[in-house]
Amino acid sequence: AAGNVSIIATRRKMIRTHCPEGADIEEHIRSLRGLQQQLANQGQAMLGSEFSTILLTSLPDSWDQFTSSIDKSTITDTADSNSLKLISRILEEDL
Repeated sequence: AAGNVSIIATRRKMIRTHCPEGADIEEHIRSLRGLQQQLANQGQAMLGSEFSTILLTSLPDSWDQFTSSIDKSTITDTADSNSLKLISRILEEDL
């Protein structure tokens, strides 16, 4: 049961993570990836599509135009299980 508590705590932290306006996007992604890795270490590997959705949802409101321009296939791409395409698009946009 202790394992369940830590898994829930990690998932909760991940879902509640929000990147404030003007914050370092790269650092934000690194933080989410760390939580994703923590879940994997707890035996709860996360699908890339779920991670992509959490990542897009966590971006500041000023990113709404960007997030609405993301093609659905980018989020549901099963070949890109690490969401690397989406992450690189976000980092490009941030530059």
